[in-house]
Amino acid sequence: AAHRDNSVLRERILVPMGRAQWRFDWSAPLPAPGNYAVEIVAESTAGQRSSPVVLAFDVRPEAFPRREGCEVAAAAPQWAEEAVLILGPAITTDDTRFGEFDETSNWQQSLLLWHDVDQGWQGGSEGPPSLRRGRPENGIDVVCCYRRPGSNLAHAAVLSAGVSASRLQVALPSNVPMSLRLVLRSEPVDLTVAEKPTAKRGHKVRSEPLLLMMSNTSEHLRPLWEVWARQTVGGVPPQWTALPELQNNILEASWLEDGNMAKVQFELSERNVGESGEGCLLPPGHYEFTFGDERQIQHSVRRLGMSGWTAKARRSVRDALGEDASLPMVSAEESCIICMERKRTHAFMHADTGDGHLAVCGECAGAYRTEAATPGAARPVRTCPVCRRGFSALQRIYQ
Repeated sequence: AAHRDNSVLRERILVPMGRAQWRFDWSAPLPAPGNYAVEIVAESTAGQRSSPVVLAFDVRPEAFPRREGCEVAAAAPQWAEEAVLILGPAITTDDTRFGEFDETSNWQQSLLLWHDVDQGWQGGSEGPPSLRRGRPENGIDVVCCYRRPGSNLAHAAVLSAGVSASRLQVALPSNVPMSLRLVLRSEPVDLTVAEKPTAKRGHKVRSEPLLLMMSNTSEHLRPLWEVWARQTVGGVPPQWTALPELQNNILEASWLEDGNMAKVQFELSERNVGESGEGCLLPPGHYEFTFGDERQIQHSVRRLGMSGWTAKARRSVRDALGEDASLPMVSAEESCIICMERKRTHAFMHADTGDGHLAVCGECAGAYRTEAATPGAARPVRTCPVCRRGFSALQRIYQ
């Protein structure tokens, strides 16, 4: 059974041998209203699978009965059909929610749009009682999971907390892959406490992910996940093959939200697989994807089952013409020696020798300055991290 937020519930049922026309019952709890699809596939002990039978249905909020002393789960927020409008270059690029970016990123003023939680009810302006109880009285949090250009680490930021309207104008960085989610708040916003991202897996009421990546010219870029198909359909020689859009989006959202070394499972059915080089060349079946760090450990995919195998995988970025638009990763020699993530941009200058050591990024340089200026600071923050000598200045180096 698959929910509209791409979460999948799988369950295997063992059928006794030698019993024709055997009937069985299967049930699963539904977490929230929405669109569901149930796919039934018969599989033999040898791994042979039948064609799937799919049942799609829509569960309305009023289908959830109210229990005494309990509130009915609210419907998850939904992005609008055209969820992002690019308004133009942002006036300011000083946005501390995302941290510091290098010169490869511009900022675009964007308008995010979503539907009201109670949209779709046709039974009157008041709406059904169960739906009225699900309205976002405390507002909606807009959470963004992202990766900086050239970085191999995942980050998260709350773009806005407790939004009561169905829109948000915000500056978003270019060349940055993002997964945005709408999270229904369960309590009012506390202005004295910094908001923390809450769009991780397992949160009860959240929207499906909105995947977004823009170029410096406001062009929408498309992530592409590919697998080295060792076993292909139709006798096609082994080659890189792109995953279908649904599975591609599942991997992209998990890569941004769960981070490195995370695992995610997905399934390919007959309708996903093409012939003679058209569509995905992987054979139908269940697969498990493991994310690497793109430096020392590569992405990999494993086909589950008795005839399973393991293959390499990769991620690239394509523009509207299908051309490669990926930015190069920051090499180990160019990465900051403190965070090991961003590019080195600042040098520790030594007045006695007249030279310096290019060692840290802008964000770590700012942390160094703050710590060094604190009375009684530890000796390591008052010395160069490369040579352990004192430094006279921390200077930005333009290359």
